[in-house]
Amino acid sequence: MPPLKSLHHGPFAFWKGHLPFADKDGDGYPDHVDLSIVVSPDLKDPHVWAGVLNLVARCAFEVIAFQPPLVIAGRPLPSPKASLMILPPGQPPSGRQTLSPAELWQPDGTTACLSGSSGEAMMALLNALATRGNRPKSILSREWSFLKRKSRTTSAPDLLNLAGLAGLYVSEKKDPRMRRLDAAFHIGGPGLSTELGLSLCDFVARMVLEATDITLPFTFAV
Repeated sequence: MPPLKSLHHGPFAFWKGHLPFADKDGDGYPDHVDLSIVVSPDLKDPHVWAGVLNLVARCAFEVIAFQPPLVIAGRPLPSPKASLMILPPGQPPSGRQTLSPAELWQPDGTTACLSGSSGEAMMALLNALATRGNRPKSILSREWSFLKRKSRTTSAPDLLNLAGLAGLYVSEKKDPRMRRLDAAFHIGGPGLSTELGLSLCDFVARMVLEATDITLPFTFAV
């Protein structure tokens, strides 16, 4: 998977290439995400939430640790920390009268804002940021449930032992240190509450931290 630093059209291009990942303890591995993803408290659209979850997964995959939460609800607080503000579909940003299906723009030097008239288009833009614009390798299966492994058995995952044989990770005998995330989210229904969306962001970020290999996007809405 290409590193986010290789993105020329990603959200970090707004901040002149400054990457929101830092090595705080000096061991050579990034262990801090210096980026806030800020969603509107009114965000309910399941497609946008799916895109947010995929971007959260990508950010968490770039580091070996982070200070949660990666996603908050409200307005960005004045801070030198970069932020990505995500508005609900159909809500025009302040000072703008018309909306395209999805657009990413910069209201100030540290903030990027995603807005649009289509939740599906906004999801596509977020997924493009998470995958470097590559064609998605994951294809939604009608057999996937809200949280379900994509292969092996059809039994429910063991949420008390996610690293076990019935968990959400796969390792190969030839490379036992490899831990491939074998899970997918399928968000059903007309909407997702802000509280549940934020909780899922925390869960996805922690789930990805345990993996050495992921396939994006792995969150879908229908």
